[in-house]
Amino acid sequence: MGIDTLEDLRDVTIVAFTIAGTVVFLFSILVSLVLLVVLLQVRGLVSRVNHLVNDNLPPALSNLRESMETVRSTTAFVSDTVVRPVAKGYGLMMAARRFVSVLGRMRGRARAG
Repeated sequence: MGIDTLEDLRDVTIVAFTIAGTVVFLFSILVSLVLLVVLLQVRGLVSRVNHLVNDNLPPALSNLRESMETVRSTTAFVSDTVVRPVAKGYGLMMAARRFVSVLGRMRGRARAG
């Protein structure tokens, strides 16, 4: 069995291209099905992520805003009730100390003079 004539070569070429075309066609169907499955999986994943974001993000942001307001009001309260009075008391103490040191210098000059 050999290829003796041009017609035999033509027949072998037609059969080879038919087999190759069938293999490529079946392979492309397989690749298309795999891509379809992957696309459906990605679509489902995106849907789940979107659902999680839409259901969980607004309450989390609301809690974050509430926490921020709590911190802000606590900071204002501590500033008004602790820091400001301590700063005023420290300022008065430093002023009294300075006053006493100035009086001490004035007495020293009065005695020396």
